[in-house]
Amino acid sequence: MNDNYQINFSLKGFTSILIGAYFFIAGFFIETIVKGSLAEETSLDLPSKTTEILIITAVLLVFLFSSLTLFFNGKKMRRNYNTNFGMIITN
Repeated sequence: MNDNYQINFSLKGFTSILIGAYFFIAGFFIETIVKGSLAEETSLDLPSKTTEILIITAVLLVFLFSSLTLFFNGKKMRRNYNTNFGMIITN
């Protein structure tokens, strides 16, 4: 059994683009929420508890989506590794 984590973990290519997009979207969302709650002339009049919940939710969603992206990419790489090199190992 091969438990080499370097084969399954990859943070390059489309995976890094997705994770970067998650961070960018969450950062933009958090910035909009904070600016909306601080500015007096905007129509976004949220209580501080709601603002706190929205920011924590955005951070947790980024963590969840990034973890799922790494998980499914590792699963795909594992399947490709077994398909490409499995025939060489077996008799």
